[in-house]
Amino acid sequence: MNRFFILGCQRSGTTLVRLILECHPKIFCFDEWNAYKSLKINDYNRLLSSNKKFYGYKIPRWTEKLNDGLIFDPGDGVWMRRFYRGEPIIFLLRDVRDTVTSMFRLKAGSSNWWTEWGDIILGFKMRSRRFVKLYCNDLPRIEANPFAAAALYWKFKTQAFFEYRDLGWPVYGLRYEDLVRKQEVELKKIVKFLGLMWDDRLLHYSEQPHREIGSDGKAIGDTDPNRPIDTSSIGTWRNTLPLKEVKEIMAIAGEMNNKISQDLNNNLKFTSSIIARFVNMTFAAFRKLRKNDDVNEELSQILDWLVDQEKVIPELRVQIEELKQRISNIEEK
Repeated sequence: MNRFFILGCQRSGTTLVRLILECHPKIFCFDEWNAYKSLKINDYNRLLSSNKKFYGYKIPRWTEKLNDGLIFDPGDGVWMRRFYRGEPIIFLLRDVRDTVTSMFRLKAGSSNWWTEWGDIILGFKMRSRRFVKLYCNDLPRIEANPFAAAALYWKFKTQAFFEYRDLGWPVYGLRYEDLVRKQEVELKKIVKFLGLMWDDRLLHYSEQPHREIGSDGKAIGDTDPNRPIDTSSIGTWRNTLPLKEVKEIMAIAGEMNNKISQDLNNNLKFTSSIIARFVNMTFAAFRKLRKNDDVNEELSQILDWLVDQEKVIPELRVQIEELKQRISNIEEK
């Protein structure tokens, strides 16, 4: 089974990406109502019986936890051991000022998302000595300032993107602003990243049926699945946040916010062990499924994509090309 994960700070567009990608005929996506539970109970056998070939898990609450030995979130109450095994990651990245604005604008319970969820999760994080050490310079600023605290929340969530990239994990950084401005361009990159063929239905997600929709017709985060993509949520902070709060937010997270804009590079960095394992698994799949033309076609596309990546470790290019030749020999037989 092919899994991938949709990560990012809450209020960064993870639900939108889930709604879009599940319109692809070969993708099944779990939103948060079911994603955490599905990973917990390990219900792969049930999934394998479906006609989908790729399974996406939208799990923003666990964004920074994929490398933890034991995972726990104070909001959902689920404990589980490390489950990540090198699968593709789509990581949503959004301007910190708009993200924080959205945290406070979204109604939740009797208050807003930040008060009901974010503040509680940050408080739990601050029990960790490691967390306190990492963000010791920011902690004095967040006292009695919820906007600064929300910026710190965004910061530790977003930091995971750079950590995973440095580990050599297959992580694709998707800027929310790029997605809504250049929908087709960005979605084609994502589809290629996942090793799938393009499907025009991704451009018409608002016209497609969706799962995990509430009784009010909305997905998690008050996302309207019938609303086409637009750019109205870009720059909302300008008409919402006082200048004083903007300065506090940028004092906490401005450097990382600028780093995303300046340094985001989606050429994946793989370690030798990850690619070598991928190559061996791919060849094994071809041997087992060589009579299945659809599988062969999809895996060939993945191999072509790997060779095209400028950041693929040079010494492994030869191995990948040799693998393609071995597969070609199998198909001829």
